Amino acid sequence: MNNLLKKSFILTMVIAMVLTMFSAFGFAESTPSDSGELVVSGYNILAINSNTNIGKTPRISKGNSVKLEIMFRKAGLADLDFTRLVDSFSNGKISGVKGENESTFKIEIDNLIYKGTGNSLKLMVTYSGGQKDIEIPITECKEYEEPAYEPVEPQKPDPIPAPKAIISRNELSASIKPNEESTVTVYVKNIG
Repeated sequence: MNNLLKKSFILTMVIAMVLTMFSAFGFAESTPSDSGELVVSGYNILAINSNTNIGKTPRISKGNSVKLEIMFRKAGLADLDFTRLVDSFSNGKISGVKGENESTFKIEIDNLIYKGTGNSLKLMVTYSGGQKDIEIPITECKEYEEPAYEPVEPQKPDPIPAPKAIISRNELSASIKPNEESTVTVYVKNIG
């Protein structure tokens, strides 16, 4: 019984790994069919915040302006028109379709502003005979994490010190007897 559980667990793990490989490589390895399918073959980050020197591992943070080049493969499609859909970016201007040959072409999208959530770029492609929605995961996007809020206690003002005073009186010339009145001068001196 224990051996059967081990074998079924191993088989489940192998199936999960195979399915993960197919989904991870399916994006880059899919090929267009002869019926006119359009496939994204990759993308390049050309600039971040107008800086073309972006290094080997660029990071796109919230508010960054990005220029992308998207590469496509197609089979028998003509008159392509691209429209941006709602995604992880705002703005963005799509510049002309540049065909490298009959089956591959590139588009550039300039001034994309990353919103800080998600990592997808969505396009609707219209062509003679139909349209297709394409979602491209931009893995260099770094999701915005709001800083942790730490309430600050208001500072308490320094306590007001208790007043300090010296109280004295003049000397009495004679002791006061019952039911007798006398004039006394009281002196108060603030020493605080």
